[in-house]
Amino acid sequence: MFDLTAPIYSNETAAREHLESIRWADGVYCPHCGGFDDIRKLGGAAADKGLWHCKPCCKKFTVTVGTVFERSHIPLTKWIAAFHLLCSSKKGISAHQGHRMLGLTYKTAWFMWHRIREAMKTGGLSNVSRRWAARARSSRLTKPSSAGRMASLRLAVRITSAP
Repeated sequence: MFDLTAPIYSNETAAREHLESIRWADGVYCPHCGGFDDIRKLGGAAADKGLWHCKPCCKKFTVTVGTVFERSHIPLTKWIAAFHLLCSSKKGISAHQGHRMLGLTYKTAWFMWHRIREAMKTGGLSNVSRRWAARARSSRLTKPSSAGRMASLRLAVRITSAP
């Protein structure tokens, strides 16, 4: 059931914390160097953005680095709702329907749907992704997916089973 009153769909901080608990269930690691040691959460205004700092490589990162959420100005609450809609609908959902349901522009919904389907392409989570992947394979437009896309795929599986 799609419960719009759940905090992950309305509160950006709750959505980020939910993704952190899914992605870093075994502890926070740096997506740049892969290190587990000497990683600390930044305080102050950076804490509101979910910034972490890796001391060995001296880089800052968030939970979105290396996923389909990376470098997107779309709020995480909208991303989580879009993942839920796409993964839970039996016959799929169009970008046009998504733009109406999530209150986004059609262009933004189209962008999100394509990123999500690309992330789901290799995993075959739903009929939508299988059909879309079959069409893409038949037209020879497929590209190898990166590790970040697979991380998003794992997030999609866990997001759809979230409260």
